[in-house]
Amino acid sequence: MDKVMDYIQALTNLYGVVHKDKVQEIYNQQNDDKIDDKSMEYIIKEKKDYLINHRQITVHKDYFVYLSIMVAGSYFDEELRAKEGKPYYIPEKEELLKYKDVNYFEVNKEYEELLQFLKKMFWRKSKAEDVAREIQMHCESFRAMENLHLLFEEKKIRFKNAKQADELMRLIRNLANNTRIWQNNGYTPNELDVGKR
Repeated sequence: MDKVMDYIQALTNLYGVVHKDKVQEIYNQQNDDKIDDKSMEYIIKEKKDYLINHRQITVHKDYFVYLSIMVAGSYFDEELRAKEGKPYYIPEKEELLKYKDVNYFEVNKEYEELLQFLKKMFWRKSKAEDVAREIQMHCESFRAMENLHLLFEEKKIRFKNAKQADELMRLIRNLANNTRIWQNNGYTPNELDVGKR
């Protein structure tokens, strides 16, 4: 049962909201020991408190939901609407299970480019890493480019000139377009755009 819980954790962290049938489908695709509807019902009914207290996941209408979505109010329906009709990004098992860690994210070239730029901006390496991670988390939002000014104020980011500000915004846009987001069922905006062509 622990392995199934790990899948629920990883898939909820990757998708934000995931139906029990999708968890069962992905688990059964990647494992020899299959789970059935009865197992999923048992988890939903008997393990609800465990999921909330130990995994930060709640159950709502047969969906596993990242707790902050339900705490925030009406975001559940908004999340489902945003995901509608989009395919699911399903990484290989080893990569997928890295998402058990709520802080895990794919370190891609866009993130590395942003981090290198921030290291040139700040004299402290730790500040650059902190700001890069905050920006990366911000990019996980469907509305990544909104309210960036609040993040800049909070992190006390000051620009030497307009050129530096423009370059930082370009790097953030690149990262946002290449970051896995809940509303795209784990796909990046760029991956979905390529799929539409």
